[in-house]
Amino acid sequence: MKFDLDDPRWTQRQFIVAGVADDKTINNYIQLGHLKPHRIQGRRMFTALQAIEVGLTAKLATICSLPPSTGKQLARGAILGADGAWLRADAESGRGKLTGQKWIAASSHRQQVYIRKNAKGETVVSNEDETGEAVALIFPFQIFARSILVGLEKSAEAD
Repeated sequence: MKFDLDDPRWTQRQFIVAGVADDKTINNYIQLGHLKPHRIQGRRMFTALQAIEVGLTAKLATICSLPPSTGKQLARGAILGADGAWLRADAESGRGKLTGQKWIAASSHRQQVYIRKNAKGETVVSNEDETGEAVALIFPFQIFARSILVGLEKSAEAD
């Protein structure tokens, strides 16, 4: 299946089937302004990039107990910091590029960030550990993003 990462073609139900996040989390993110659905014929529609961002934000909230605002900041940084060419090529070419040895060999891309609390108790995220007190967070962004894309494809096939 070929699709544009910026095309609002995915429903909230497809997000859930794809494993992006559960219904409650998606509704909370919409209410808090972390996720802005596109309204098409009265339905909430989302893009694949939103799926990756929300999925990663939800994972970071679950695994690292990060607030959604911090998780979203990390997710957006990972999306912007990653080589977008592989992401667009996978979406445009269909599932063929998402399977086999080439996928495994190319899937080791990781992002590393540092997380710490400042004097006010706020969570601070940066690319360097300026204080020596931060915790390094390394996550396999490319593997995660590709799994979301595959999940979206499967959810579309199921409808």
